[in-house]
Amino acid sequence: MNYKKIMTSTALGVTLLLNPVMNVAAQTGVVDVNTTSTLNVRETPTDGTIIGSLKDNSEVQILEIKGDWAKIQFEDLIGWSSMNYIDENEDLGQVSFDEIFNIYQTPDTSTKVGAAKPTSMDVLERKGDWYKVNTYLGITWVKKETTQPDSTAKVSFTEIFNIYKSPDKSTKMGAAKPTTMDVVERRGDWYKVQTYLGPSWVYKNQDEQEYETIRTGKVTADYLNVRTEPKLSGTLKDQITEGTTVSILKTSGVWYYVSYGDKKGWVHSDYIYNESTQGFVTADVLNIRSAPGEYVKDQVTYGTKVAITKYSGEWAYVSYDGNEGWAHTDYIKESSNGQILEGKTIILDPGHGGYDNGALAVDGRTQEEDINLEYSKDLQHKLELMGATVVLTRDSDVYVELDDRAALSAKHNADIFLSIHANNIESSSVSGSELFYNTTPCDTSEEWCDQGEQNDYPEKSEVLATSIWSEIKGVFGASPRGLDGTTHYRVNRMNTVPSVLIEIGFLSNWSDLSAIKDEAHKEEFVKNTANGVVNYFTSY
Repeated sequence: MNYKKIMTSTALGVTLLLNPVMNVAAQTGVVDVNTTSTLNVRETPTDGTIIGSLKDNSEVQILEIKGDWAKIQFEDLIGWSSMNYIDENEDLGQVSFDEIFNIYQTPDTSTKVGAAKPTSMDVLERKGDWYKVNTYLGITWVKKETTQPDSTAKVSFTEIFNIYKSPDKSTKMGAAKPTTMDVVERRGDWYKVQTYLGPSWVYKNQDEQEYETIRTGKVTADYLNVRTEPKLSGTLKDQITEGTTVSILKTSGVWYYVSYGDKKGWVHSDYIYNESTQGFVTADVLNIRSAPGEYVKDQVTYGTKVAITKYSGEWAYVSYDGNEGWAHTDYIKESSNGQILEGKTIILDPGHGGYDNGALAVDGRTQEEDINLEYSKDLQHKLELMGATVVLTRDSDVYVELDDRAALSAKHNADIFLSIHANNIESSSVSGSELFYNTTPCDTSEEWCDQGEQNDYPEKSEVLATSIWSEIKGVFGASPRGLDGTTHYRVNRMNTVPSVLIEIGFLSNWSDLSAIKDEAHKEEFVKNTANGVVNYFTSY
């Protein structure tokens, strides 16, 4: 045994304890020397070659501490300086983003140098809403205008409310029923919350409740009382004369909450005439009743056009094909001519075709190209019944280049693009539907990525994907991947409109294959996909 070696190791151990090496995450400091002096920056600690110098009050990033020495960075200069002449700044914590954010050279919005994906970063310096951080572009600045609420803060809605992608009313994504939600972040009257569309923003001003006009009507009474509450005991606040046009903002039983001029209040629905409005049945089978909530006198099927002549709370009086009666408004979508997708152009892409058969099913016979075309043609028929103009990328067994498929969106001035596929994998146990969309540029280091392409409408693609996914995921179930916005399928990323790629199910799974070929399952999947499209368009 070599005693000298043991002592040397022990001594080294003591030295390490007395002079620990610390990796410091985003600590900063300020050079503190005489105004006439400078601080040397060396290649290595203690006696290393001098590679630069820093003036008094220079701010540096401390990358590592070794005893009395610190590895620092000042602009492009990286080296070692004595900690005796550096005053460490306090730990400023982290700044987090859960959406793509901009990167700036200086704390000035005119100096934008790039953008980055959601992440958390150590703060080097803070100036108001500006944070100095270390990004892939080096020491840069980010801006986050936030007011962090108490961790227990909540926001509640007692009426249907709108959901926005960002705190801007032009970014509306959808709406939701009354609920209470935890507040993640607050900016004035805007609240960041978790909704069925993911992290979203909602707006709530106690003095300015948001309402959208459901429909308009005319007063039929000589003088119609306007009350503070939807009941006869509500305080009388105003009267409206016969013939006045009002905007109906919401309903409560037999009462309407209306606006007229710059005033609002509750009126009885019996004295409001609703001009005939066209509608579209969205239920598989909708009961037509003799009176609201009374016995069923008839039934109408999905897609039936109806004329709505009056409302009573949640019920509508409708006429159709020479018949009439009361129907629940939850299952009728209003539109200008009873066709809710009137004026919308949809590109429908049955995947593969021609020499490209796509996947071969586990039964050894069923080809993906045939399934894609069959489902697409049925979906085309359903969407056209709703008034949409539908363009197929192929309507027979032919091959069409991917870029040519995507280019049809611009050629036909389309509103959305849907690509229909059926999946296949080596493992026969994997099953369920998948839905893909594109929100980020592809990586140019990959051979298949030409120039870092990205879909022109990533946010709307996400809304389209979410709207359809919420409707179809229950038909064949969801695969392990389910809904995925990180992919870069060419027809999505090369598209000039909101675009999604739908994988119906797995042809490599016997259960999925059986359901895919079943007429009832196909009808349900097609109908739900169409409903998802309707939900997307009605969210804007």
